Amino acid sequence: MSIVLFAKEALSRQRPGTAKGLIFITLEDETENANVIVVPDICEKYRQAVLEPRFIRGSGTVQN
Repeated sequence: MSIVLFAKEALSRQRPGTAKGLIFITLEDETENANVIVVPDICEKYRQAVLEPRFIRGSGTVQN
């Protein structure tokens, strides 16, 4: 399991009704796209930072 730090532009955010509160964010920089899943606890704690900015900085676990 690898932990990564990232700072990328948010292309899209999705919050499907069937996703049990998860938010899916597609991020992009000059090299690649990344898909991020934000769990409900983090979303509530950092709601404004998750839903509003054009650029997002964070950390997480890499899954292949």
